[in-house]
Order: sequence, then C-alpha cells, then structure tokens
Amino acid sequence: MMVISIGFWVQAIWALALYQSLTPVFEDLECTLVTPTVTSVSANILTNFWIDISTGTDCYNPNPYKMTMESAGPMAVYMGVSRDEVGTLEEIEKSTLPAEGRGGIDANMRIEPSSAVWASLFSSSSLSIMLGGSIAIPIYIDMEIAIDVDVNLFFGRMVIAKAFDRQCGFNMAVTLTGVKIGAMACADGWDNLVLPAVSASASADGFDATLDLQAENLASDEIEEGTKTKNAGLGAAIASGFILGTFFLSFSSFCTFMGVRAMRARSAPLADAKQTNEARDPPEKMSQKEESKEVEEADVEV
Repeated sequence: MMVISIGFWVQAIWALALYQSLTPVFEDLECTLVTPTVTSVSANILTNFWIDISTGTDCYNPNPYKMTMESAGPMAVYMGVSRDEVGTLEEIEKSTLPAEGRGGIDANMRIEPSSAVWASLFSSSSLSIMLGGSIAIPIYIDMEIAIDVDVNLFFGRMVIAKAFDRQCGFNMAVTLTGVKIGAMACADGWDNLVLPAVSASASADGFDATLDLQAENLASDEIEEGTKTKNAGLGAAIASGFILGTFFLSFSSFCTFMGVRAMRARSAPLADAKQTNEARDPPEKMSQKEESKEVEEADVEV
C-alpha cells in the first residue's frame, strides 16, 4: 500500500511540475533570418540568366516540448517592383526544433526570369552595368511555413498545427562581374515589407532581421484549445495523484495501526499466563555451593 501511495504522489508532483513548465502553454519562437547566399549562377549575365540562392532561418524554441517546421505548400518567388513570378522556393524538408533548443529550416530557390522580365529590369540600367555599375533588383518570397506540436498531457493531448504566411524579400545587386545578395527581411503583408540595402546589416543599420512567430499571430485557436487540454489533463493527474496517494497512505497507516493493535492483543494473554505461572512455582532450591557456604558459617559459630 505504501508503494502505491508513493507512486500516486510521484505522479502528482510530476504533473504539477509539467503544468508549471507549460504555463503559458506556448512561448514565442525566436527566429532570425539567415542572409541569403548565392550557390551558383549562369555564365551569361545578359541572356538565359538564372541564379541559385540558399537561405533559411535560425530559431530558438523556449518551450519544454519539441516542434516541427516544414513548408505548407509551394512558395512563389518574385522579381522586380512589379513582382513578376520568376521561380519557386523548393519544398522545405521537415525540421525539428528541440525542446529549449535551437534549430532551423534551410530553403533553396532558383530565380530564372523570362526574357520579358529581364528586358524590363535592364531597359533603363543596361548602360550603367556596361560601364561597371550595378542594378539593385528586389526579390520577393511568399513564405508559407507549417508548425506542428503534439504533446502528451497524461489525460489528453495538446495538438497545434498551424500554417502561417509571411512576405519576405531581399535586394540583389547585379553587375557584369557577378551578383551580390543583401540581407533578408519579412513582414506581415507586402505593404509593410521594407527591404534593406545590399550593403546593410542588422547590427549597423538597425533593420529587423527576425521572423515574427508570436503566439497571438501563430495559432490563437489552437493555443487556447491546448491550454484547456493542459488544464483538464494535468489538473486531473494532479488531483487524482494527491487524492489517491493520500487515501492509500491513510489506508496503509490504518492497516499498520490495526496490525500492531492485534499483535498486542494476542501477546497480552501470554504475558499474563507467564506471570501467573511464576507466582505459583515454589522457590528454587539453593545450589550446592550456597549450601556448603552456609554449613561452613555454622561450624565457625560453633
């Protein structure tokens, strides 16, 4: 009984500790955008132009449970102020963010503008490029990322599955000798997106290089439902652990008390019988040594 009681108390303490660690049920992820890098580019800068770019995010998960991130669908890539579609972001493989740890996603894209898009971009800047100058071309990405959380809460499960849409982009400088990529920025909507200059840096120029994944913007309905599941599941585990642990502890103590009382009740008649027998038995005879000593003392007196 005592072992069972201890088991329920351990359950209650574990559930209470988990409840406290899951309050609030979701803490904001801290994600930093990785500056895009060029992985390969076509040899001909004026015709049949394409460029492969790699980017991604570096995230810290402050929550006491792991979560996964992956692409929610094909993500279009646009070029120029008019945002002409010039490619797609490759499907992002599922990435795991460990509990209270770091992780991230890697994304690759190929930008391959049509001749019409290419002509519109360079119609007014081709001379500058030929003379050794450069042209800054904005690149836009419509990012759709899915976050999945599945946590076992003893008497229930907390499941959060949410896809969020963020508008991101960066500037690309094109010259006769190559391509240079600027830092990436994201916002909630194209109108709110401001692309940093190619030479800008977050530390020096103060632009926001983070990906906004706040709880209120991420999955308010799922988080609210997860909070209810946490309160119900872990609340039941805490209550049942303390109640059943106390019950079995009390029952074990009661059984121990009754057992000791029964043993004393059985041993009392035996003690009384022993005392009665000792009272009835005659005094033991003196030993031979004691008798010899008494004879010697009598002879001396005579």
